[in-house]
Amino acid sequence: MQPFSQDLDYGIIANENGICRMNDRGSLIGLSGQSCLGSGTRGIFNIMGEPGRVIFITANGSGNNNGVGFTPKISGSANKVIAANGSTLLVVAGDLQINNASGGKHSLDYVICVHYE
Repeated sequence: MQPFSQDLDYGIIANENGICRMNDRGSLIGLSGQSCLGSGTRGIFNIMGEPGRVIFITANGSGNNNGVGFTPKISGSANKVIAANGSTLLVVAGDLQINNASGGKHSLDYVICVHYE
């Protein structure tokens, strides 16, 4: 199995203050005044390691960037075990906070840390 990743993408959403939440299936739900609906693309990472090894994963979001912030959420448990094939999948979704955002396309960073135990 080769390492791979899939970018997290909310697609096109309205420039309305509030929260656009993506669940672990990629469905979008608007909260606190945000009307996002439909589905986006979850972030997916293939984590490689020694089979049977326990890992602990943390995710940290970005601060406010031109009125948009992101709080990532790890799907399932933050504790995972590397499978017999030497990999495990990590799925990331989360909350996109919009507060007087400038219009247009936005790109945000988030950090995933994998701690091998």
